[in-house]
Amino acid sequence: MSRLESLHIEFQSPRSRPDPDNRRPTPLTRHVLHFLVWWEFKGVHEYLEDVMAWIDAPHLSELSTFFFMDLDFHVPQLHRFIGHSEELKKLKRASIAFTQGYVTVTLAQFTVNFVQLLLQIRCQESDWLLSTMAQVFHSSLPPFSSLEELVINDKSPDHQQPHWKDDMESTQWLELLDPFATVKDLYLSKGVALRLEHALQELDWERVAEVLPALQNIFVEDLEPSGLDQADLGKLVAARQLSSHPVAIHRWGPEGSLHL
Repeated sequence: MSRLESLHIEFQSPRSRPDPDNRRPTPLTRHVLHFLVWWEFKGVHEYLEDVMAWIDAPHLSELSTFFFMDLDFHVPQLHRFIGHSEELKKLKRASIAFTQGYVTVTLAQFTVNFVQLLLQIRCQESDWLLSTMAQVFHSSLPPFSSLEELVINDKSPDHQQPHWKDDMESTQWLELLDPFATVKDLYLSKGVALRLEHALQELDWERVAEVLPALQNIFVEDLEPSGLDQADLGKLVAARQLSSHPVAIHRWGPEGSLHL
């Protein structure tokens, strides 16, 4: 299949899993698919690992993965595979969408040639959504030094909002942000902004100043001076002022951004 251009692999149930006793060892050499540009996978991550261990696709520009939930979400072959794709290393925009039962991460670059990496995980527990995403970013995805924009949203017209638990560990939100060291613009839905603000309140000033070190602007959904105002993220703003790396707060709404 040396001239393969697109690949679709789908499993219908999370019960379909590879037998750990019969899995092949990682090969010393891999098949290079120079023409593969589109790949979609649906199933448990162990199967994706098995396939990726055998191939490289240096010109892949669209990769979509839909995983069933697993508490141990370690996908090192995905890390290697993306790192070997020249197109996927150029992504500039990241979006994390939390809905009831799902978390979807989309990394994209809108150039002459559309480039996208999409990763969706199905999970019913909202606290697992956060911890799983943090695990994926830290262990299974390579650092994207080109990322400049991050959107985190918990609202969707097509899905119900996640049922966030009040006793969730605030550190989970910060672990989610740690891999985005190059992001300059952060967009937050109102619900996510409030939860991030709560997480920041539990940190010392030095740790707050280290959150998203390249950040310059925060855009909050429907930000109003009389409602959700700048004070809700005041600790981050104040800490960055002290570190001589100020952050500006803006309104994020259908009519565009409004600086406050």
